[in-house]
Amino acid sequence: MSVKTIRMAALAGALALVGVMSTLTASASAAVTPINSENCKEPSFLLGPLALKKPVNGFMTVKKINQNIPLSNGSFKGLVGLCIEEPEATITGSITKSTITFPAFTAPVKIFGTATEIGLEVKQFGPGEGTITKPAGSECTPTTCTPEGEFDDITLNVQAQANILFNSVKLFGITIPTQCTTSKPISLPFVKAMTLGELLIETTITGSTTMPSVKCKGILGPLESVILTSLFSGPNNPYSLTFGETSVIEESEL
Repeated sequence: MSVKTIRMAALAGALALVGVMSTLTASASAAVTPINSENCKEPSFLLGPLALKKPVNGFMTVKKINQNIPLSNGSFKGLVGLCIEEPEATITGSITKSTITFPAFTAPVKIFGTATEIGLEVKQFGPGEGTITKPAGSECTPTTCTPEGEFDDITLNVQAQANILFNSVKLFGITIPTQCTTSKPISLPFVKAMTLGELLIETTITGSTTMPSVKCKGILGPLESVILTSLFSGPNNPYSLTFGETSVIEESEL
C-alpha cells in the first residue's frame, strides 16, 4: 500500500471522528465557514462533508456539594468537512450543524445531608460550530514515520454552551415539580490537541466550568432559586465527556 493511500485512509478515519467534540456547541466568535468543494479546491483534497452520529456519556462534578452528576445516553450529530493540503497534510476543518441531546434524567444528590433526587435536563444553546486544524508537517515515508505519527497534532477548538434545567426535586419520597434553569448558559470549552489514535478508538474531553445562579418560576420560585443557587452555583466544576463509536448518517437526519 502506498504512503499516499495510507495517509488518505488515516485521514478518512479521522474525519469519521473529528466532529464528535462539537457537542453542546455554540461558537463564541464569528460563524464558522463550512468546508466544501467551493473553498477546498485542487490540488487540496476534500474529505466530506459527512454527517456523523456518536453516543456521548460523562459527568459533571458539582464542587459545592462534591458530587458527580451523570450525563448518560447522550447522542451527538454534526456535519464535518476537512480540506487537506498536500504534501504537508495541512488540515483546515469545519464542524457545523452539530447538536447533542441527553434525555431528561434524575440525579441522586444530598441536600443538607438528606438523600434527594433532582430532575435535570441539558439543553444546547445556539447553533453548533467549531474548527479542527493541523499545521504543516514533514512528509512521511514507510521508513520514517507512521500515518498515526503524522497526525499527532490535530487540534479541536469549540466553545460550547448549554443551559441546565431543574425540573423536579424529590425529598422524603415526595416529588415537587420545579420550573428552574441556569440564569445564563454555562460555558464548556472543548479545546484539545490529540492524536489520530485517540480519534480512532475513543475520545474524552475534560474541563472546568462556572455554574451561574439558578432562576425559578412559580409561587415557590424565589425560595427554590435561593436553595438551588446555594447548592449548585459557583466556579471550578469539572466535567468529562466521552464519545463512542462513530456512525455515518444522512444529512437530513441532522
